[in-house]
Amino acid sequence: MDARPAIAADNIHVAFPRAEVLRGASLAMPRGAVVGLTGASGSGKSTFAAAMLGLVRPPGRITGGKVMLGDEDLLALTGSRLREIRGSKISLIVQNPRAALHPMRTIARQIGAVSSAHERAAPKNADALRRQAVDLLELVGVNDAARRADAFAHELSGGMAQRALIAMALAAKPEILIADEPTSGLDVTVAAQFLDMMAATVKDRGVSMLLVTQEAGVLATYCDFVAEMADGRVGPLQETTTYFKQGASRPRRKPPPAAEDAEILVRVDGLRKQFVTRGATLTAVNDVSLAIRAGETLGLVGESGSGKTTVGRCIVALETPTSGEVSFAGEPLSALKAPDLRRLRAKVQFVRQDPFDSFNPRWTIGRSLAEPFRIHLGSGGEEAAAKARDLLKEVGCDADSADARPRALSAGVLQRANIARAMATAPEFVVLDEPTSALAPSARGDIIALLARLQQTRGTAFLFISHDLTTIAAACHRIAVMYLGEIVEFGTREQIFETPAHPYTKALIAAHLSDDPGERERHAARLRLEGEIPSPIDLPPGCVLASRCPYAENRCAKEHPQLDAFADGRRVRCLRAEDINAQHETIPTPSNATEAQPHVD
Repeated sequence: MDARPAIAADNIHVAFPRAEVLRGASLAMPRGAVVGLTGASGSGKSTFAAAMLGLVRPPGRITGGKVMLGDEDLLALTGSRLREIRGSKISLIVQNPRAALHPMRTIARQIGAVSSAHERAAPKNADALRRQAVDLLELVGVNDAARRADAFAHELSGGMAQRALIAMALAAKPEILIADEPTSGLDVTVAAQFLDMMAATVKDRGVSMLLVTQEAGVLATYCDFVAEMADGRVGPLQETTTYFKQGASRPRRKPPPAAEDAEILVRVDGLRKQFVTRGATLTAVNDVSLAIRAGETLGLVGESGSGKTTVGRCIVALETPTSGEVSFAGEPLSALKAPDLRRLRAKVQFVRQDPFDSFNPRWTIGRSLAEPFRIHLGSGGEEAAAKARDLLKEVGCDADSADARPRALSAGVLQRANIARAMATAPEFVVLDEPTSALAPSARGDIIALLARLQQTRGTAFLFISHDLTTIAAACHRIAVMYLGEIVEFGTREQIFETPAHPYTKALIAAHLSDDPGERERHAARLRLEGEIPSPIDLPPGCVLASRCPYAENRCAKEHPQLDAFADGRRVRCLRAEDINAQHETIPTPSNATEAQPHVD
């Protein structure tokens, strides 16, 4: 047996014009193991992961060190030999799929290009390459893989794009995988499926994997060893159980209580939204009804493609429903004329998922925040600029951030500024579309605490859209669970997380990753939904979960269930919900499923 490490980085230095990011970072990866690399934002994790392949983001430079792969130093190689190794022997899965995928090539063509370039036995026929791409997309949990294979990057959701990137990295069957936050944009069930698949690949093929992540649950559940970065250096490699025994327990929090007798501010009745794409009709939202009270946070959770964002966009009139009605303060939006809708914008705001895509890159943050004051409140010049700076202070940003442009700020600071801009007009209701998905765990906790404080001081109601269960549990009073365009369960935070009733909700909660390595056995035995998600273009006549549900009977494939009242007051869309839960067929939930992130204001 070869006792040498799979790959070894020794004394790596990376310098940028104003700072040295890596200061002698070293790591030897054991063969056939999953090594977790963690650390705070800015510690150098992503830079180190790229340096393992001899890569560095300009204007940075690798100024010293070695990366030994067998007898070859990757940092000393150039030209064709280095290109041959990258992708065939070692592959990189980056965090931002939209920056990595080619915008003018189909997903199938990009995956096929990797196979053709690196795998000697890869089929050269275009049809065969496409079939291989479809198989890989199915492997990483892409629904309707044949259609997605012919799509371009901009036609995919963030989660779908990340899965396509993972499929591309696996195309040439590499010996070593370096994954930089590969699950940050994925749903909890898909992330668990991907990590299960990666763990099996490591075991069955002897593949070694460096998994860069800040998620404690991922480290505890999937990594054999953990190393922590700080100040540009890699700490000692420890077995995972040892690493977590030495770590301090994290503080937890719950959302402050909301007034249960508050008036209903937003009402959604029978919302349906369809899109026509390439001659086919896609049903994104199907018969969704919601009621959001003043001063409360309603969570909307579900996998990518479930219709969450479309619901949010319909509520704020960025999309026009195919049918159904949205009302604000008792007034139907469909009855409003253009000037009335413009005035509504001051009361109803929308926070987008990616803070870097939310700002004009040529404008300073101060100018972007002054804009709503000018448009809606008539403030101009110095008055608007002063209000923008005050607002930045209120959300915990340095006032000097007003003079910076978006790319000069961290994602956490920029998302605070994004929320500040939404709050500029003192709105009564804000839709938050995945507001923490691009952030590190500690920054997510900060944003949750910020939102809670704003809600307490301003009385704002939020629709919090997310696939991150920990964030939803920390931020929301009531929760609606969506699957394939429908709400399948609606209840309080405690009902959803402590006693989930719908089979999909059970599977969603069970897929949550605990930060206790002792929970691995429970996670391995969790309830899984097998099979593919049905296509939203060809929805089944019965329950949309029937083809994947372990509790399904023959009638489930034929009868479409309604969102009916359950015994404890929640609403559940399942023909067998009462029977299943009467038999106490519940899934043990992780100990931290209802807990929150650190950092509470």
